Amino acid sequence: MTPSEIRSPFARVAGVIGLVLLSASAHADDNAFGALLESAKAKILAKDYRGAEKTLDEAKSVAPQNATVIPSKDLSRLLFYRGVAEWYGGDRNKAALDAWRAAAVLNPAYEPDASVLPEQEGQDAFYAIASEVKGYAEAQLNIPADTGDAVLFVDGARKEEGETAPIGEHFVQLRCGEGNVVGTWYTFGSAPPDYTVLCTGGVYPGMKVKPPKKGDTKAAADAAAKLAADKAAADAAAKLAADKAAADAAAKLAADKAAAETKAKADADAAAKAAADKAVADAKSKADVDAASKLAADKAAADAKAKADADAASKLAADKAAADAKAKADADAASKLAADKA
Repeated sequence: MTPSEIRSPFARVAGVIGLVLLSASAHADDNAFGALLESAKAKILAKDYRGAEKTLDEAKSVAPQNATVIPSKDLSRLLFYRGVAEWYGGDRNKAALDAWRAAAVLNPAYEPDASVLPEQEGQDAFYAIASEVKGYAEAQLNIPADTGDAVLFVDGARKEEGETAPIGEHFVQLRCGEGNVVGTWYTFGSAPPDYTVLCTGGVYPGMKVKPPKKGDTKAAADAAAKLAADKAAADAAAKLAADKAAADAAAKLAADKAAAETKAKADADAAAKAAADKAVADAKSKADVDAASKLAADKAAADAKAKADADAASKLAADKAAADAKAKADADAASKLAADKA
């Protein structure tokens, strides 16, 4: 992959961000809470932990104005992301664990998102906290048998008479008779004396802000448009980050391939040299064996010649001795013949 090919995805994404933002306000999503969650996730992935915390604070504050029932997993994500931001950018020993504890109170079975918390130590810490929460005492929700034309949800799940929830902060929403959805954060120990008061603009004990009535739509629409634009920007940023990650991966793959090819060539060269060195060594070894064999043969021939020479010398000496003895005998015989004649 060439440098221009690697850079091109970023240029393309940067070029479309403006267009996306321009069209976002025309397609405002009424799920402002979800848009903020995605924006916070993008900031965490970009390592903007303080920015993510501010976005998560905003998400928690707008949740009661959300036009639809918020799923349990998204409510837990709100607090899980808060813990991740603290884990990497703040206080991992207390604030992160407190946030994860709150996430598990909302949903004890919540599974952490490994894309924002990839390290094993953090995941282990979350699971330990979730296990602790499973042992919490349960609060009676004290939901009346008849809630009129309102439908009650706690932490994204429909609840009815006789049900309980772990002690701690939960998110209550009602789908009122007119079809509008209202909500509030509420801490159980004790249950509110009247759940359905939210539908008439009332509050639960301890609530600081009244939920909006069905007619309070302009501010919500403006907020939804802004959040949709923020979400579009976050989506574009996330795509840019994904494209960069893909380009980095491609560049690393090319570098790894080049390194592997270089190593393979070096290994092949080393193997060829080793084979050549072995052939030279084998040839020298054979020459040494042949030389040793010839030396042994030459020595055997020399030893045989030396023995033959020694045998010949011994025979020559014996023949000389015999000749000397005969000559002496002949001389003695001649001397005796001369004496006898005289």
